[in-house]
Amino acid sequence: MRYLFIFALLFSGALQAVESSAIRNILIPDGNSLLHNCKRAVLVDDGVELDESEARKGFICFIYLKGFVHGVETSTLASIARENPAIDSVTLNREVKAAYLYCLPDNLAPIQVVRVVVQYLDRNPASLNNSPGMLTFMALVDSFPCRN
Repeated sequence: MRYLFIFALLFSGALQAVESSAIRNILIPDGNSLLHNCKRAVLVDDGVELDESEARKGFICFIYLKGFVHGVETSTLASIARENPAIDSVTLNREVKAAYLYCLPDNLAPIQVVRVVVQYLDRNPASLNNSPGMLTFMALVDSFPCRN
């Protein structure tokens, strides 16, 4: 439980840092932009030809979500390792997995994360005014709950 609390604190700090950046405001300021951009990524993956501007929006979504997932993994790993610098890799891996609030399958293709986020946003249109980080987190928790 202690790690979950630490994770929540670090994650909320990471979200605030991302949410306050100028880049976020330009590229993906809210859930509406996240949905629009991610739908472009799905279209490209499905083989639909888009003009360069629309295809770029899909790429922005893909990179945003990939960075989000890696950022959560890295911050969780760092918080646990910081608390116990002598921890061995097997124990560290177990502790990291126990701290997650969502659990992505090992064989999950990155485009599936995009599809899951699009699906979640389509089902929750009233939440589109929220931050893209919070919406991404909620989509992953909703679609990939951990079975501890």
